[in-house]
Amino acid sequence: MIFLSQWSSHGRPVRAEVSFPFNQIIEVATEDSVSGCAIDELFHYIHEVVKDMALTLLPTDYVCVFLDGIIFSEKFYEIIKKYKAGDWPPEARIVDMDQAGVRLVPIEHSRIAIHLK
Repeated sequence: MIFLSQWSSHGRPVRAEVSFPFNQIIEVATEDSVSGCAIDELFHYIHEVVKDMALTLLPTDYVCVFLDGIIFSEKFYEIIKKYKAGDWPPEARIVDMDQAGVRLVPIEHSRIAIHLK
């Protein structure tokens, strides 16, 4: 990606790697922390690429779920509603992200867990 080779934060080059877990997620990892302005630049660049390629980004009220070898997205509150009603499949995994990267976790160990009570 040309953008990443020229990306900087407060005039300092940002060393970054991009990967596409599950061929559906854009993961950008940096060696050091970056400024909010640099993150905004990255998001603007990604939005332009997505627009040029006629793709769609996942709305912020959706979560990616892995079940039976398939990744799909579902509205956050629908997932919570299913879980509370006992309709959430225990083998389903939430695609969760943190500083260590993208990982598949049971809903009880995901960032959604705080809303399960």
